[in-house]
Amino acid sequence: MADHRDLLESLTRFSPPGERYFSLLPLRDRAMLATLGEGNTPLIPSRYLARELGLPHLYFKLETTNPSGSYKDRLMACEISLMREEGCTVCLGPSTGNAGAALAAYAARYDMRCFIYATEMAEEGKLQQMLFYGARVQRILGFGSSSEHTEKVFAALQELALRNDAHLVCSAFRYNPISMEGVKTIAFEICERLGGAPDQIFVPVAGGGLLSAVWKGFREFRKLGRIDLLPKINGVQSKGCPTVVRGVREGTVRPVEVSNTVIGTLAAPFAPDGELALRSILDSGGWGFDPRDEEILAAQSLLAVREGIFAEPIGAASVAGVIQARQENRVDSKDRIVCLISGHGFKDPQSVASANRNRAVPAITLDELLAAPLPAE
Repeated sequence: MADHRDLLESLTRFSPPGERYFSLLPLRDRAMLATLGEGNTPLIPSRYLARELGLPHLYFKLETTNPSGSYKDRLMACEISLMREEGCTVCLGPSTGNAGAALAAYAARYDMRCFIYATEMAEEGKLQQMLFYGARVQRILGFGSSSEHTEKVFAALQELALRNDAHLVCSAFRYNPISMEGVKTIAFEICERLGGAPDQIFVPVAGGGLLSAVWKGFREFRKLGRIDLLPKINGVQSKGCPTVVRGVREGTVRPVEVSNTVIGTLAAPFAPDGELALRSILDSGGWGFDPRDEEILAAQSLLAVREGIFAEPIGAASVAGVIQARQENRVDSKDRIVCLISGHGFKDPQSVASANRNRAVPAITLDELLAAPLPAE
């Protein structure tokens, strides 16, 4: 009988977040739950960086293992579940890449018509992923490059959704407060895996929704009595577009007139959840970090070469942030620290190709194979 209970507990532990945390999500009908097997992502200890930084309790939360390759699958599972409850079959949304790919995947599985309007800088790999799922995809010129134009795009998409009885799907509480609840399950999983909350967590920031949702999850777990203490939550953005993290020093969020980052997913001059994210950082006692693009790209390469983790640039931003935090003495060797790795490296093949530009793949003969010793390094 004990073995039977253990099996049931194991099955529950690995069920999708929508099923496992149903009572903590704004869903009504279990029969309408949408899933592609999202959630239950690994939390693994660092080997190399833990030694190099003197942070023995450093962990990586690998949202890269979600079905479409990013944390956005948690949001879309909740969103498509809501659409099924309402009988809605048309969705449209703005995207820098990952949200569009996730929406396209879940829409395909549940027979939804899906229209994606991508930023001008959206990575080609993500656009190809959306198209492969069968979504209708268009770029909007100027979208993502200036705060004024970006706000106009969001307003136009709201009007378009209203005219067509469609769900506007955006990874922001400002536009999708209900389905964004699905993202807070990241915090639930971290606490259950660690047996409590970490001391600090580092989160990449674009629009601000991810950080805000994770903070909400920690607060809810504490209210439920599942954890005793709350972590400091730290936001990380590129210095070329520090919409939110700049506000930690200045006390308010100001749009970035022109984004200067080359990392498309971090180009968010208008952050829909910027104020909410800033409040989350300040309420937690956390901080905002703004590594340069080249430091984020270096962290991406370091993760792959030293930790075996294949992350896209925005996914590696949290690691660049913890490196900066260590340099500024904002983390302690006793702290349990989690870096949220938000998206898979396959999302941005161009950044990988750029990192590999000096790594040739020569063609050799069988005789050369047998004659040459293995390189010493």
